[in-house]
Order: sequence, then structure tokens, then C-alpha cells
Amino acid sequence: SVCASDFPLELSAFDGFTNYLWSNGANTQVTTVDQPGLYGIQANYEGCQITDTIQVGVLPVPELHLTDIHLCEEALPQPYSVPDGAGFTSYLWSDGSTGKDIMVTSRDDLIVEAFSECGTATDTLQVEIDTVPVVDLGPDQSLCEQGTNVVLALKNNGGILPDYLWSTGQTTAQIQVNTAGVYTLSTENGCGTYTDEIVLTGCPPVIYVPNVFDLSAENQENTIFKAFVSNAEVTGMDIYDRWGGLVYRQSSEA
Repeated sequence: SVCASDFPLELSAFDGFTNYLWSNGANTQVTTVDQPGLYGIQANYEGCQITDTIQVGVLPVPELHLTDIHLCEEALPQPYSVPDGAGFTSYLWSDGSTGKDIMVTSRDDLIVEAFSECGTATDTLQVEIDTVPVVDLGPDQSLCEQGTNVVLALKNNGGILPDYLWSTGQTTAQIQVNTAGVYTLSTENGCGTYTDEIVLTGCPPVIYVPNVFDLSAENQENTIFKAFVSNAEVTGMDIYDRWGGLVYRQSSEA
């Protein structure tokens, strides 16, 4: 078996014979063939006719199949090796490396030219890198504007994420909130889970209690005693007379 580049190929019989006749019609000791196949020869030796055959095959150019790699950005640099048994004797990579073993240092694809006895093959090593997503909700903020909690839009300031999972259970890229608290955003890719949080503060509670009311007032509003509250909720109220005696008690738990 020979490489395709070895054709045309010379076939030679041993010395000392006469009347050579090859199956391709040649009648010389040496003949030339230009393709693989089974070739036969007849020749005379001291009155005897001798025959023989030879099978000529073609060695294929080895095929090169590189396995693409998928890495996390923080995993670089990463070693890579051409699979064993490829049948090549030397390699030349597009980054200047030689040999079957190289070090992948970036997300750039690498082209390799592989050399064997019967030819050259080329393939591309495709490198896919999962970058670390930036989850950034920005600095802590206040919802309070002019004494009232306003609606605030929360979104990621670090660009588009693979997916979105808010602490509220929502999965959209942006959410609307008007309640103070701690909010988190998480995303996940092949390299892990990444999270950021933001603390939103609301307006401070404001309570106003009138210091007088008159049950006999003509204006009915002045006959009702109540606390005026914003940014809070009244859960109970006790009223005492001037001597410290409890005259009224109200509780939301009652």
C-alpha cells in the first residue's frame, strides 16, 4: 500500500527471468502502474513458467476531526490535545504552536494543519466561552419623593443576562416596585449563579394627632378624634384623661 501521491508506481520483477509478461500488457522486467489494483506477471526460468501477483493499495490521507470545546472564561488557559490515533506526524496551529498538545488562551478559534506521510489535513478548533455575567442593580436607593413612596423600575445595569430571577419571583428583565425592602436579581449560565441585591428605603412614617376635639361642635369633623398617618398603619390607640385614666382603647387585633 502506498500514498496516492506515489503514483505512477514502478513494479519490478526479480532478475534472472526471461519472457516477462505483465497483466497490464508490459513485457519488460519493470512496469509502471498509475492506479491501485491486482497486478500479475508471467516469466520463464530455465524452461519453467513462473507466475506471481501483487496487490497495490492506496493509503488514505488521515482525517482530522477536532472536538469543539466549551469553557468558562475563568477556566482559561486550558490545555487541549488532538485525539490519539489520528495518524499525523506533525502539526502547525494558527497561533504558531506545534505539536498535538496546545494551550487555549482565548475565545479565538484555532486552525490546525496536520501533516502525515500521505498528505495534509486541516480543521478548526471552535472555542466557545461562557463569560461571567455582570449582575448590577446599582446603589441602594430611596423610594420617597415629597413624602410619598413612588414606583421605581429595577433592572440590571450590567447588560443582558442569560436569564432573570428576582426575589419577587418574577422572571422579566425589569420589575416595578413601590415597597421598601431588599430585592435581589439572580442569573445562571454554565459557569455558575450570579446575584446582586439592592436595598430600597421608603418614606419615614408621619403621625399627626390633634390635641383637641369638641363633641358639641357644629362641624362634625371636629367631633371625631382620630390619628392622621402616612407611610404607616395604625394598629392601636389609647386615650387617657388629664388624670391618666384610660377612657378609650382601640386595637386592630380586637
